[in-house]
Amino acid sequence: MNLLNNPALLIIAINITLIMGSYLWYFPCFVRADWPKLLLADSVCIVIAVTIAGVLFWGKGIEFSLFGWWVNWFVFSLLSYFLIELPFSIIYSWRFFK
Repeated sequence: MNLLNNPALLIIAINITLIMGSYLWYFPCFVRADWPKLLLADSVCIVIAVTIAGVLFWGKGIEFSLFGWWVNWFVFSLLSYFLIELPFSIIYSWRFFK
């Protein structure tokens, strides 16, 4: 299946790429156990993810199914980002904020 033909998979792929890049490379190398830096860097990642989704889907009228509810691109992008990020943030917190 081509990602460009499935908008939901495209948003999920963008979110996974940003989350894995940040939690597996950027945060361990540059942020470590500094809460203010982590919050700022994570906020920037969220803004990047939502901005990319907005550029791709704003004004197109595409709806996404999220647990049986139909939502717009903003809600889908934000909630899917948080759901994908949750296990990464828990593991990162256990590792760096003991």
